[in-house]
Amino acid sequence: MRDIGFDFYWYDPYSTNLTARGFELVDGMSDFELLTCFEVFEHLVDPVKEMEKMFHLSDSILISTYLLPAGIPKPENWWYYGLEHGQHISFYSFATMLFMAKTFGCNLYSNGATIHMFTKRSLNPLLFNLLLKLSRYGLFSYVKRNMKSKTQEDSKSNISSNPKSIL
Repeated sequence: MRDIGFDFYWYDPYSTNLTARGFELVDGMSDFELLTCFEVFEHLVDPVKEMEKMFHLSDSILISTYLLPAGIPKPENWWYYGLEHGQHISFYSFATMLFMAKTFGCNLYSNGATIHMFTKRSLNPLLFNLLLKLSRYGLFSYVKRNMKSKTQEDSKSNISSNPKSIL
């Protein structure tokens, strides 16, 4: 994300930082514009406790996770259980997502499948879903072309004192 031009920082208590060295979350950092958690929530033992920590860092959390299909599938009938690796331990229905949003007094915006945003802000749900749809049709390329990479700047300086996002 920094290569594209976003002011992102890395945090993963279970993994070694191999790609964003020097841009780790450190104590005292807060007030991030957005936290992104891609392929994280299905690994959490206590998602509510983890979200509480996250909301101390930002008012907005964007996550990816597959929602349970209607009529909870048997383990052999849903690939997302990940039985071969056993690392997916938490699964969510849309009702669960709404419950978590209510628990934290925030809004939930979702494409109803894999991308979900918890935020204290009010967003236009149609715009949220439009942006997700446009991402399939070149929005990423457009953004990348119109941002200035931080690669050169990062190689010359230390961590910004005003971070905006976290990986």
